[in-house]
Amino acid sequence: MHGNSTFNATLITELTIRNRNFGSFRFRNSTGWVFYGTVTVGEMKIREGRVRARNTEMLRVTVEVSSNHSEARNLSSDFSSGVLKLSSHAQLQGRVNLLNIMKRKKRPEMNCNMNLVLRNQTIQDLVCD
Repeated sequence: MHGNSTFNATLITELTIRNRNFGSFRFRNSTGWVFYGTVTVGEMKIREGRVRARNTEMLRVTVEVSSNHSEARNLSSDFSSGVLKLSSHAQLQGRVNLLNIMKRKKRPEMNCNMNLVLRNQTIQDLVCD
């Protein structure tokens, strides 16, 4: 492949929000990003929501990932290997509400690294913190 390699993919992700607090957690519309190296190749929209006290919610988020950036170094060699190394970052902004008495701002954050296998269009080696 030549230096102007590009890729397009639709990723359907599931975000798990675990609320360990004794009050509900409400969060606003948020944005997350997918990166190839240091280049932003996708943006995900996370809709506002609520997680009840000491509960877990799963959110399904679709993100279109694409690149035709000349800044995306090593894209040709990664295409040749059949695996693209991607990372993602998302941060929610919200409040924990305890019995309508105490409200605390919270900003949970998630960072992930993953490999996009081009042959079968799957994600492997997903590690999040």
